Amino acid sequence: MRQKIETKKLEIKNFNGRTYQLQTYTVKSNHAPLNQLRSLAIVVPGGSFTHLSVKEGEPVALAYVSRGLAA
Repeated sequence: MRQKIETKKLEIKNFNGRTYQLQTYTVKSNHAPLNQLRSLAIVVPGGSFTHLSVKEGEPVALAYVSRGLAA
């Protein structure tokens, strides 16, 4: 059975007003065992001040989700 992954985009602001974009990935299910609390993996892709590494963000987060964690 294929899992349905739910994504949400969040924006947070630090103490001096700078905003940051976050995206969450979780498994969406109506089955009782999957509705319990899950561990969370925070994925911080590398890169530089001008860009983020494409291969170190979403693919890594989805790999954690496929193993039962939220990312």
